[in-house]
Amino acid sequence: MKKTGIKTNTFREKSCFNRINKINIYELYHRNSELNSVSLYKFSEGIEKAISDDGFLEAICEEKKLYNDCSTINMPDPNPNLTELNLFDVLYKRRSVRKFDKSKPVNLEELSTILFYSGGIMGKYEPFQNKPKCNLFAFPSAGGLVPTDIYFFVTNVEGLDSGIYYYNPYEHNLKIIDKGFSPQDYRKITGSYNLAVNSSFVVYILGDMELTGYKYGDRGYRFMNLEAGHLAQNLYLTSTAIGAGAVASGGFLDKEILEMLKLRDVGIFVLYEIIIGKPDLRVDYRFL
Repeated sequence: MKKTGIKTNTFREKSCFNRINKINIYELYHRNSELNSVSLYKFSEGIEKAISDDGFLEAICEEKKLYNDCSTINMPDPNPNLTELNLFDVLYKRRSVRKFDKSKPVNLEELSTILFYSGGIMGKYEPFQNKPKCNLFAFPSAGGLVPTDIYFFVTNVEGLDSGIYYYNPYEHNLKIIDKGFSPQDYRKITGSYNLAVNSSFVVYILGDMELTGYKYGDRGYRFMNLEAGHLAQNLYLTSTAIGAGAVASGGFLDKEILEMLKLRDVGIFVLYEIIIGKPDLRVDYRFL
């Protein structure tokens, strides 16, 4: 017997997901990129095909050559002595910062340290058995393919003009994509304007499916998003370690960001937005 006075429409029934044939798109993607006893064989075949392809192996050993025609800015060496905290201290202190102190900009040495220890190259892996030479990045990447890249918008970094930049981890330098970006311009690219407007800079992690998709198929898109998460956590921890702070956001405008970065919108995806600056210590930001 049906009870009266109880609402039958739950929040689950009211959810506004995009659907194809009444199936949620996220469900379609996840189920179609799952592995099982049948699809695992095809997945393994794809990996074998990739690691037997000389062109693919050559491509993954090459340095990315992005924005070669852009001006380059050399950064100071990263400085691990900017912090006296150990790893466990940093993990304990890490919280999302939602109020930044605009009067205290991140400086260029701090920026260099954050970028290097978050997304830089820590060393080289020499060829071994069937594994090609590759770079050792500060974050894990499926197959060492590193489909992710760091772009950032600067509005308050001491020693660096406001503008849009690409971080080149191979040379630990910056490529100038555009100049003159202002805090008000964040309205054009993110719904998190109130978080970004007083920050020092905002990082956008982008992913390129070309190599990862060739080796791992549709499942490679999962790997790419997981990698963005690893990189974002590094940005959180390194920022915390040097006395800054970060907050991640998913409220960015994908196509508008790609247009500002002068990138095509095919095969390249905006994955993550991380807003970084010095926390406003008048607020107990750790528990906001």
